[in-house]
Amino acid sequence: IILKILTRAGYLYNPLWYMVLYTMDINVILAMFNLIPIPPLDGSKILFGLAKIRPSTVFFLERYGPTILLAVIVFGALSGINILWFFIQPGIKLFHAVFL
Repeated sequence: IILKILTRAGYLYNPLWYMVLYTMDINVILAMFNLIPIPPLDGSKILFGLAKIRPSTVFFLERYGPTILLAVIVFGALSGINILWFFIQPGIKLFHAVFL
């Protein structure tokens, strides 16, 4: 709330503020990336805890999850369709709406 007030008042427009803002954005991006429900990320642990998924499916996803994650990243880089951004962008928008 204090950041929002100072930003709207015009006090936080200097290079140090931009560095702090980019640092906060990177932190939010990493947090949202970690919540993607693909093993070995933490989002998969949350999904497996909430949903009734067969142990064989969990084993398969944990075994091939890193490969799936790498394939999604490479596909996004080569095709220009960034699938991960659909998971990450809402968190950034929420963070900016609440805190900035």
